[in-house]
Amino acid sequence: MHNRNTEELYFRKGDAPDPTGQSSQRGTEVGMDLTSQAMAKVQVRYQNRSGDDAIMDCEIYEVEGALSMHMLCPKCERGLRVTSVKKRIELSGQRISIGRDEPGQRIGCSWGDCDWRVVIKDNIARDV
Repeated sequence: MHNRNTEELYFRKGDAPDPTGQSSQRGTEVGMDLTSQAMAKVQVRYQNRSGDDAIMDCEIYEVEGALSMHMLCPKCERGLRVTSVKKRIELSGQRISIGRDEPGQRIGCSWGDCDWRVVIKDNIARDV
C-alpha cells in the first residue's frame, strides 16, 4: 500500500535524476533535457478494478494559454492528449487534478476499441 502523503509523484522540468544512476546529478546537469519541451512531468498512480497498480508518466505543456497533458493509456498503451480547453485541469504545486465524476468531465481513452475512463484527483486516477 502506498502512502500518498510521502510518495513523490511529480517533478518539474530539469529535475529528473540521472537515468543511468551513476551520478547524483539531476535534469540538464546530466547533459540531456529529460522532459523535452514539457513544463512539468507528473506521475499519476492508477489502480484498476482488478487491483493491478500502475504509475503513469504524464507530461504537461502550455500551448497558447491552455494546459495540455500527454500520456499513454494504461489499458491499450496508445497515446492520449487531454486539454484544458475541453476538460478542467488543475495544476497546483505538486498535484494535478483532471475532470470530475460527471458526464462530459471524465477523461478517457479516445481510441474506439478502448473503454478506459477515469477522474484524476491529486495524482490518483480512479475508474468511473
